Amino acid sequence: MTDEYIITGKAEVLKIVNGERTSINQLRKKDVREISKRIDEMKFKDLKLSDRGNMTYFIEVKANKFTNRVTWSDLTDVPEIKELYMTLVKTLTPEK
Repeated sequence: MTDEYIITGKAEVLKIVNGERTSINQLRKKDVREISKRIDEMKFKDLKLSDRGNMTYFIEVKANKFTNRVTWSDLTDVPEIKELYMTLVKTLTPEK
């Protein structure tokens, strides 16, 4: 079972269920720029990570310049990916 979300170029967060997209949040452009900056700083486009486990997580970035997908498990020791993931999870809930 996979939970899949997208942040669009218009800073909209969508949830995908059975191929159907539903809007769940609208981010500030500033937040999207900060996420993009982190992705660039960690050289995500060149990152090679394909660990699997009982619970497997993934981040896939599709940008104009590149597409890359990384997968990891709870046992994977790559803190910057886990930090990025937690930042992205926070985008799923609208700010109050």
